[in-house]
Amino acid sequence: MSTPWYRRLTDGLSKSRDRLGGQLNVLLRRGPDLDDEFWSDLEDALIGADICTIPFSVMDKLVQHPLTDIGIQRFLKDWGKVRK
Repeated sequence: MSTPWYRRLTDGLSKSRDRLGGQLNVLLRRGPDLDDEFWSDLEDALIGADICTIPFSVMDKLVQHPLTDIGIQRFLKDWGKVRK
């Protein structure tokens, strides 16, 4: 049994994984030359796969946010249903 939240998460991750995997395959087929175009295309692939970095101070504010607590509570409630 999976919850709607879990299904959305796995569907989204599958799409990101497939998109990134396809773009990486194209990049790697070019050969061993790691020129500026390669790095630019790699950056585009990572950005397109929803991979990003943020400063720790921003991450800390996200973790310490009231909506984060609500989201965690909802997740744990859904997870409890899956484990049964």
